[in-house]
Amino acid sequence: MSSPSPLHRTAERFEHFATTVYPGKSPLYATLAAKIAEDPELLELAAAAEEKDALPNLFLASVHLLLLNDSRHQLVAFYPSLNGTSRQYDYAYPIFRSFVLEHRDKIRKIIGMRRVQTNEAARCAVLLPGFEFLTQQASGRPLSLIEIGSSAGLTLIWDRYQYSYGEGLQCGDPNSPVRIECLLRGEKRPPLPRQLPRITSRIGIDLDPIDLNNPENVQWLRALVWPEQEKRAK
Repeated sequence: MSSPSPLHRTAERFEHFATTVYPGKSPLYATLAAKIAEDPELLELAAAAEEKDALPNLFLASVHLLLLNDSRHQLVAFYPSLNGTSRQYDYAYPIFRSFVLEHRDKIRKIIGMRRVQTNEAARCAVLLPGFEFLTQQASGRPLSLIEIGSSAGLTLIWDRYQYSYGEGLQCGDPNSPVRIECLLRGEKRPPLPRQLPRITSRIGIDLDPIDLNNPENVQWLRALVWPEQEKRAK
């Protein structure tokens, strides 16, 4: 029995993201991914990417990047990240398809050189109680951090954020411009430090580390945030 063709596997990835990953989180991407899964010409373009597992994210982010860099195209009207509102997504695909084909060379270059980089500082709200627990178990000794898949390293600097867990539970740096909010459920409460644990070293390991001193890299991280999730982009 012959194995599925690269185009078929690419279509399956887009269909999976359209039905499992994007619904409830990005109506625009759910709509676009479902249409791309049935479009051989766009699938062929997407299949050229080196990264396969998160290919839909990579492909859609490449389009988002081009729109962030030049917001004059009518496709912008369907991206809440670019206009603050959104239209009915059912009408987006023909315009999206036209834009992709018009910029296919640029998109091919982007998906050939970029990777999907997940930078979610909000995860630190869950990590912090764990670090506090470890510090207690280690009698207050400082921590040495090693993160595999660190990307831009935003979770390596979790001690530079301020945290709010509701019910007056706050900790972290009160002067930090980054405020992370976390909703607690149930009766139990996690161990939260009065003073954040000390850190002696930080090591991040990544296939493609992001240098945030490069404006192009920062713009790429913005492009990776789904259009409806403006809070994550700030």
